[in-house]
Formats: sequence, structure tokens, C-alpha cells
Amino acid sequence: MAKSGLDKAQVEHVAKLASLDISSKDITKAQEELSKMVDYVGKMSNVKVHSPRGDAFMSNQIQSSKNTIKARADKVDSSECLSQDEATSNAKNKHDGLFMVPPIFKE
Repeated sequence: MAKSGLDKAQVEHVAKLASLDISSKDITKAQEELSKMVDYVGKMSNVKVHSPRGDAFMSNQIQSSKNTIKARADKVDSSECLSQDEATSNAKNKHDGLFMVPPIFKE
């Protein structure tokens, strides 16, 4: 098993949070795979990166090595938007033009 060593209870808890039905025979495999993922993410804290200037993303201009590129204005093109009926046309469950989804919290 990987270094993080997630136990069975932790894997079952993650599965419950994600609304996944994992059979008891698949718990061991899930433990190994999730442990590898957690270990990999943990390695990311060791990666050396330089921080950008604090104001690097506060401008509407992007600096390049050759010139300054003006960022486009953020506009909605209504010709590329779906109507509510088009957006929900393939929904399995809908009500009054809204998507109906199963609840995530069960009592």
C-alpha cells in the first residue's frame, strides 16, 4: 500500500461523500488507488515554483516579451446562447424549465 495508508473507514467515508457504491471486494483496490492519489498530491507541496508579482493578474493588459496585448472585453453573444427549452431538452427530469436532480443529502 502507498505511504498515506488510507484505511477502510476513510475510503468508505469518501465513497459515501461521493455517493459511490463500492463493494467490499473493491475497497482494497480503492484504498490502494486513493492512497496513490493522496501521495501524489502530497508531492506537489515539494515542487519549487516562483510566485508571480502580486499585481500580475490585476490588469486588463497581458505583457508579452515583444508587445502588450489588450485583453478582449467580456461580452455575452446571445446568438451563441441556448434558450431554456434548448438547454433542458435532453434532461431526464425537469420541472418548470429547471433541471431536477436527486438530493445529495439523505436523512
